[in-house]
Amino acid sequence: NLGLLAAIEWQIREFSKRSGMKCRLITSLNKIDIETKHSIGVFRIVQESLTNVLRHSKATEVTIKIFEKELYTVIEIKDNGCGINESEINNTKSLGLLGMRERALIFGGELLVKGEKAAGTKIFLKIPITKTF
Repeated sequence: NLGLLAAIEWQIREFSKRSGMKCRLITSLNKIDIETKHSIGVFRIVQESLTNVLRHSKATEVTIKIFEKELYTVIEIKDNGCGINESEINNTKSLGLLGMRERALIFGGELLVKGEKAAGTKIFLKIPITKTF
């Protein structure tokens, strides 16, 4: 009932407690404007992203930025780990990334993954803004 942004904040706190990893949220938004029926999909993408950081990245910290750009809300998740490579990004058997991309498509969003060896991974989730009045 508190909204998607509050749920993401809670998830970040829980992830930090569970993993022992430093986790920062940077945002100036008070809420994320998205249809309620798609909020769970966005939350699950953030959750899966953090799970992947924990399982694969060897990172010590994660920064999550949430901001609006043009007609989108953007959620950027960046870790300081080993960095995902192109073959891992494009692996059709990677069910985690595949599921995240499919969830994003359901609500008209887009998911981009970029990695840099020894410099970490960035996940960009673009969500079309739906203004509610």
